[in-house]
Amino acid sequence: MPDRPKTVVDALLDDLQQLGVLIDQHGPTPFLVRVYARTIFSVFDGYAYFLKQNAVKRAEAEGVSLSKDELEMIYERRGGDPARGGKPKTVSTAENLRFAMKLWARVNGGEAPPRDAQLPPEFERIRVLRNAITHPKRIEDFDVFPY
Repeated sequence: MPDRPKTVVDALLDDLQQLGVLIDQHGPTPFLVRVYARTIFSVFDGYAYFLKQNAVKRAEAEGVSLSKDELEMIYERRGGDPARGGKPKTVSTAENLRFAMKLWARVNGGEAPPRDAQLPPEFERIRVLRNAITHPKRIEDFDVFPY
């Protein structure tokens, strides 16, 4: 049986906290900055998953209807019944976060996220860094300090 989404988020936040301690002790070395960037994106993805899973449970309990497109985003699967199978659907971290925040607000009858869930400009800068260090094509991709 899979872990509860909150357990995953808590484990990722613990990783982030431990990285903070290492950065305090050793400074922001290139290695630690790369690990931090990868970890923070795992936190973002884990938190989006947490919101989506809780929103789908709440929707079921409250009788809120979810569209097939929404179910495909929630389960990151397309075709057939996304909750039970289908082909994997790749969702970018930014799209996943925006969707999860909007879904959470809609299902819980809350206010929509500010600025239509737009992420701050710094998010894009860090996304570019994360993509470079996660999918390096040249040695310069490991250089974290231009960001």
